[in-house]
Amino acid sequence: MMYRKRIFSNILSLLFTGLAGLLLVSCQAPRNNPFDPNAANYKPLPQPIITTIKVNNLYPPYQGIKGISVFAPDVNFYNITDVNGSIVWAHEPLDSVRLFARGASFFDGDSLYKNLNENSVVNLYLNAKPYLLDTRFTSRYENYSQFSFLRFRTRVVDPDGIADLKQVILRCPEYQFKDTLTLENAGTDIFTTKDFNIKEIDSSMTAGRVPELSFSLMANNVNGDSLIFEPFSIIRIIEQPLVLLSPQENDVVNGPVTFKWEKVELDFSFTFTVFLYKLPNYDLTGIYDNIPADSTSLTIAPLTNGRYLWVLELKDLAENASQSRLINFTSEN
Repeated sequence: MMYRKRIFSNILSLLFTGLAGLLLVSCQAPRNNPFDPNAANYKPLPQPIITTIKVNNLYPPYQGIKGISVFAPDVNFYNITDVNGSIVWAHEPLDSVRLFARGASFFDGDSLYKNLNENSVVNLYLNAKPYLLDTRFTSRYENYSQFSFLRFRTRVVDPDGIADLKQVILRCPEYQFKDTLTLENAGTDIFTTKDFNIKEIDSSMTAGRVPELSFSLMANNVNGDSLIFEPFSIIRIIEQPLVLLSPQENDVVNGPVTFKWEKVELDFSFTFTVFLYKLPNYDLTGIYDNIPADSTSLTIAPLTNGRYLWVLELKDLAENASQSRLINFTSEN
């Protein structure tokens, strides 16, 4: 019996030794886990490409612009520029990618970049949008000609500089009307139309129809970007007769001069202004404004001897005006 137990024990010992040997051999076999650094087929992950995106102004000194959204839909990329106008983007190697940039105060921009296969810096340049200040769209009715005129005047501020503005155009699309504004004075950003007759919009245009029209302003930049501002409209055209009572044509005035006119009653606020010109050169020698609406006269100190013209103007709060005819008189003291 003891002999049989010894034989069985020896057999178990041999089996255990063989199994341990097999396990040892299997542990020393080549590994095939690509994520195991000790495996025979291990391949290290590629290092990401670092692309620094800089978004700058279109013109020198090319300052970085913060808060600009930059995106590339084809590779699901989106980020916002930091205070320096930069974004650091880690990505796989790219044969090409189109980056788009968008900011509230800028025209949208985009650019195609190729061979982003190594660390690099790429630049996007954005054109700043112009904006308007101190816009005035006014009308003027001439009693003596019975013509109505309009004028559009505004500051067009371009953060990239006045040289970036190629053209500023007033439009009335309903009548295919266009009028190009010009700089009021060199070195400023104030653009204005000439005084244009409402008949230039359409030969059948009437003063009553004009307030119903919708106008727009188009600002074109040198690089081809354009922006449309709308709508603009005229509040009213004041076709109000202004009857001048004295001095009358060719009157001779001695001493103080009293200008008189017929009373005017309207359903909106207005004031009067008297303009005084000295002949023969039409030199503007006096502007007497803010005369109350219920006034019918204005007296001024004696004038130097000579011939003069006077004009009465009625103006509402929006600076729409009605102008009287011109009266010629002589001052003798």
